Amino acid sequence: MKPSLNQDFQKGGQIHSKSEGVNFHAGDSSLKELIGILEQANRIASMTSLDDLLSQMLDLMIEISGGTNGTLYLLDEHAGELIFAVVRGNQDDLRLQGRRIKDNLGIVGFSVQIRQPVVIHDLASDPRWYREFHPDLASRLKNAITFPLLVQGKPIGAVQIFNFVRAEMELLQALGNRMASEVDKVMLLDKAKRSNLRLQTLVNILGQIATVLDREELLNLLTENASQLLEAESSSVFLVDDSTDEGAHLLSKTYHHPLSSETMSEEAASQSKNGGVFRANSTAAVPLRARQITVGKERKVLKDRIIGNLMAYNKKQGTFDSEDTQLLEILASQASTVLQIATLYGQANGLFLDFIKVLAAAIDAKDPYTRGHSQRVSDISVAIALGLGVKSDLVNDIRIGSLLHDVGKIGVPDQVLGKTAQLTAEEFEQIKKHPGIGHQIMYEVDLLHNSLPAIIEHHERLDGSGYPFGLKSEQISLMGRIVAVADVFDALTTDRPYRKAMDRESVVEYLQQRIGNEFDGPCIVALQNWIPN
Repeated sequence: MKPSLNQDFQKGGQIHSKSEGVNFHAGDSSLKELIGILEQANRIASMTSLDDLLSQMLDLMIEISGGTNGTLYLLDEHAGELIFAVVRGNQDDLRLQGRRIKDNLGIVGFSVQIRQPVVIHDLASDPRWYREFHPDLASRLKNAITFPLLVQGKPIGAVQIFNFVRAEMELLQALGNRMASEVDKVMLLDKAKRSNLRLQTLVNILGQIATVLDREELLNLLTENASQLLEAESSSVFLVDDSTDEGAHLLSKTYHHPLSSETMSEEAASQSKNGGVFRANSTAAVPLRARQITVGKERKVLKDRIIGNLMAYNKKQGTFDSEDTQLLEILASQASTVLQIATLYGQANGLFLDFIKVLAAAIDAKDPYTRGHSQRVSDISVAIALGLGVKSDLVNDIRIGSLLHDVGKIGVPDQVLGKTAQLTAEEFEQIKKHPGIGHQIMYEVDLLHNSLPAIIEHHERLDGSGYPFGLKSEQISLMGRIVAVADVFDALTTDRPYRKAMDRESVVEYLQQRIGNEFDGPCIVALQNWIPN
């Protein structure tokens, strides 16, 4: 039969409940020394900074014992782990700070479990000391005192002192328990502060995602903030594929947001760097729920449905707890609603854009030589805008405005638009009216107001030689400049009844010759960067 942990440790170590070694006497010097220790302990116990409290507490224990090295551990009860909170020793020893071991390992684990001090006199030859983190440490350490930090008989951590000269166990344990109650209070206060900070962070995150209507941007924002909020190495969103018959059983798409290697564990960072498979050692997952509206002949039915789930992987310190799950549930609840709104907005915007494309195609169809012109101008305009680093909202306005830039040609007679011979002065004046006609038509649509500069300004030129207003330089909006370049580029690179298409290089050269006079230089540079080699 395998010996119990208690039996195993009692073979080589001693469990002490009474003082061993040098005792304090009632003489003046010893009494003064004891009073000094108590005063120092009271001063340390009054500290409100957890780091300062733990550091000076360990230093006092080492001083009392005459030791050279020491470690103060805090117990993570939820994870069942002991944390190296403070480490005293050489530079190599300090690397242990922040590491964790299971709370049943080693001498410190045993001391915490039995809730009594343990003294080991010959540490180097004792096989029961946990050496995994620092195998060569035993060669430098002779002995060890280990005792738990107890609050109302319950352990919250432990202290280990190495190379001790005096094993004043009653004094050490009494001081440890005295200060442990203060440590517990500060830890509870810190936990409350962290909880409040996390709630404030959650409120800020909810405010951020509530303003986002782009679905992809929302999902990326959601995974990034889920990782930050739960102090996780990464997070993912799985979404239900509504296009299949599998329904909620098919989780079809993953948005994975790994954090930088600096914030990841050494193992995860190494896997990421070397292209290995990312391993999830701990996971928190909550469903994304939204209400589906079914409209019937007589009534509307609101029904909850799962549209996916939100997951966080590998808490950077410890494991996920109930507070983490609650925060993730709140984030998922708000995100589900916003995600549904973003999806509906995307569908409505897609329908609107499809209608605009149909309208533009109908205008282009009036002249067989300009068929597809509006769509090409839109594509080129968007490429130029992206090359200039224009914000997404403006890019969308440019996309729509450039599609509609020639909508005013609906008011130009067909015989003028389709004329293959040179236009008369009167006919050209009719053509020049199309920006104003288009602006007048589309001004009635509120949703198109931001796109109107593309319609009214695409024939304006920087030197004032354009139409309909003869605007100059900064009077022409960025949108107007972009669409002007895109319009001329497409017109010159396609066949027309009065000339053949020019090659792209020649058209770019033509535009470059007119930079600053007619066309905007940065727009032409962005156009060049977009043109495939």
